[in-house]
Amino acid sequence: MRRLLALGLVAAVASGCAAPLEDDATTGVSSALGDAEADAILFPGDRACGGGCESTLASGALFIPDRGGRPWGDTYALGNPQARVVAGYSSGRIALLRRLALQPSGAEWAVMVDPSWNDGVRNFAGTPTTGSAIVARWLRADPARRFMIVFSTSSAGHAEYEALADEADIGARVKVCSVRVAHFEVPETIGAAAITAPETWDNGRCVTGGTSSPAPSLPPAREGTCASNTLGRDVPHGTCVERGGAWYVCDATRPAVWPVPGADGAPTCASCPQRPNGACD
Repeated sequence: MRRLLALGLVAAVASGCAAPLEDDATTGVSSALGDAEADAILFPGDRACGGGCESTLASGALFIPDRGGRPWGDTYALGNPQARVVAGYSSGRIALLRRLALQPSGAEWAVMVDPSWNDGVRNFAGTPTTGSAIVARWLRADPARRFMIVFSTSSAGHAEYEALADEADIGARVKVCSVRVAHFEVPETIGAAAITAPETWDNGRCVTGGTSSPAPSLPPAREGTCASNTLGRDVPHGTCVERGGAWYVCDATRPAVWPVPGADGAPTCASCPQRPNGACD
């Protein structure tokens, strides 16, 4: 029972769909943390860990707006409009994506910290799209921009952002890092430097994309598996699941882009609607 309650809390915190918290004036919870003019902004997740799992990272160099659990509305516009780094943790990814879509100028780095939720196609900023598509558009608009994602290996929601490192035109500007801790432990594990200095931060588990050519595909009989949040297990090459009204087949040569609706290279499987979650013909 305790495990089920914990999993439910993580889902509610990460999805960004939970009911908004009351204003801090009525709850007594501390207000915004750090310096509002700081050169780095971290949009917080829902309040957990006794006031926000990311709250200890705030400083004169890192501003955390007073919007835990409220990533929509004008949250994206808070803080220094010319901040060099903008970041979002957990449900704060929504405010980050809105910042990149609605106020794209100013930042040189965007950092996503353990999104922990598969958004799929969602109306982040006026037009239904994926979060990774927003990041890709932001990167392509200025060759000086960089993106880093730091995720927990036990979380969800990171595959579509990892896949950006495989894009020929922007992959070299995408940094992918992982940690082996629970979702609520990620902020303290990576520390403030991951946000304030993403270009130099490295926990020994970071890679940058931009390889000149993809790894050669193995013959289908030898190919491996893709992780499936829908099925709750790894599935073999050729297995299909439904996502966002479309069916996607596991392509073990590019598992990072499967099965994210709309991701570049995500292969479809037309025969699977007749064979739900089964092997393709």
